[in-house]
Amino acid sequence: MGYRTPFALMPDEECIDFETDVTAGELSANDAYDLYLIAKGKDPKKYTLVCFMNLQFFFEDTGKLVWSEQEKKNYISKWEQSVRAVWSYKILKTLKDGRKIVLDFKFKTQIEGFWLSDHWELSVKKISQDFGQSSVTTFTGNSQLDDKDLNFAQKPSGEMQRGSTHEFGHMLGLDDEYTKGNVWINDKKSVMNNGEVVKGRHLTYFRNWLDKKLIKHKIQ
Repeated sequence: MGYRTPFALMPDEECIDFETDVTAGELSANDAYDLYLIAKGKDPKKYTLVCFMNLQFFFEDTGKLVWSEQEKKNYISKWEQSVRAVWSYKILKTLKDGRKIVLDFKFKTQIEGFWLSDHWELSVKKISQDFGQSSVTTFTGNSQLDDKDLNFAQKPSGEMQRGSTHEFGHMLGLDDEYTKGNVWINDKKSVMNNGEVVKGRHLTYFRNWLDKKLIKHKIQ
């Protein structure tokens, strides 16, 4: 009998291990996410590591720029699509027989209201300009976004990036790589720099957690 999960499993899936409210990454993001190791099918089973987040969205109007209820729902849907397109289904481990263990992301979202169990509160502001300054505060679990963060913006390096995918990296505890003195400052394609490419180093904390659980369950 596997562990219960806050997301639906297929009839042939079970959760064999988990950890909630993980403190993540070099930024030590507080209560950043939950991790669930999912086994699927009969031996040899397939495995997936699911990173799960409870997300509460708050939408801020600016003057006459007012969010409609449908716009709020559309923003959340497109935010999930952009994040999953960049971050999901990355290979974390290849077992001895060639089976690959991948990383997936699942979200439970709520628009405003009162919710004690959220990992992150995302405040999204309507702005009139083409580009706003977004940020993540890892200690308090807050992400400040705007309605343009789903659009591609061209960086000075020539790379194209959406604010939503970059700021999500901070929610995983990853630091900026474009700052002076950073060892990866010239890797402009990186999602934590100027681009949208997830590199192996961005998955280190997931891979370390997974390796410990594979040893525990004698999975090779």
